[in-house]
Amino acid sequence: MNKVFKRYFVPILVFLGVTFLAGCSVLPNSGSNGDKNTYRTTSKSEYRTSRNGEKYLYATAMDAPKPSNENKEANQSHPDFTKLKWDGNVNDVVIQVNNNKPTFNSSELSTNRGAWQQFSNLDNLNRAHTANAMLNRSLMPRGRTRERLFIHPTAWHFKKAPDVPGGTLYNRCHLIGYQFTGQNNNPKNLVTGTRACNASDHAGQISQQNYENAVADYLRQTGHDVRYQVEPIYKGNDLMASGIHLMGQSIQDSKISFNVYIFNVQPGYTLNYANGFAQKN
Repeated sequence: MNKVFKRYFVPILVFLGVTFLAGCSVLPNSGSNGDKNTYRTTSKSEYRTSRNGEKYLYATAMDAPKPSNENKEANQSHPDFTKLKWDGNVNDVVIQVNNNKPTFNSSELSTNRGAWQQFSNLDNLNRAHTANAMLNRSLMPRGRTRERLFIHPTAWHFKKAPDVPGGTLYNRCHLIGYQFTGQNNNPKNLVTGTRACNASDHAGQISQQNYENAVADYLRQTGHDVRYQVEPIYKGNDLMASGIHLMGQSIQDSKISFNVYIFNVQPGYTLNYANGFAQKN
């Protein structure tokens, strides 16, 4: 009986223990700024497999160091994002805006309407613009098969890049992530973004994905609300955004709070924002 127990039941108990610990994915983080109310995910970077069998790195908030705070032009409540310049460091693709403090006013934080999402109309160049939402667990897709992406946002090119993780230079970036509201092929919700802007492929690198995963984990585990705003920034008539301004703030507490600018850049490549063409350096 002891041999049978050791052979069959001990592995099961170990599996259940690991599963339980893995489920505890959000904890307060004191962080370098001393804010014990800042949330982070406790799980480390891990590779997961998508429905089409492709392996990808699931990046969490824990994988993201504190965004750079040295860009003085960005550290204003309403900076001119078109004048911001990336320093060329992959770990500085994301920088703080207004000392990382969101600028929503009291009416924008109201939950009187419940959970909602709102997208700006496409402009005369068919470009997507600001997307707003009051996110809640109730909006998140459940048990739904995600449809294949077929919308081509402005400046979109399927450009193979063997030296870039994932094998392509560009992603079709959702302004409000699919995991929040299930909006996949909405042209008002898609822009052309680099891999570095949209996804984190190694520990220490921050991207839009880190913030999306942190917010999604928070929503699932608390049932609270998060005010969310995503604004692609274009220079003149450029068809591709030079960056994305992203803000998030939880309503019932201060555990989600960020205000950042994400440069739409890719190390090792020169991008033409007018049309999305790119050249390897």
